[in-house]
Amino acid sequence: MQNLLGISSKMDQMRGRVSKVEYNALSVWMELQADCFAGVWAHNAQNTRQILE
Repeated sequence: MQNLLGISSKMDQMRGRVSKVEYNALSVWMELQADCFAGVWAHNAQNTRQILE
């Protein structure tokens, strides 16, 4: 999802423009966002298809 939205490429562009500490913080944010997207998908999959256990 992040690739489709262009978020991953923006992160790659920022790699050389921010400090290592800032980049690490952004990486954590990206992982949390990915978890959120996965949760939205899982919720929708369960509501529409009851495919999760």
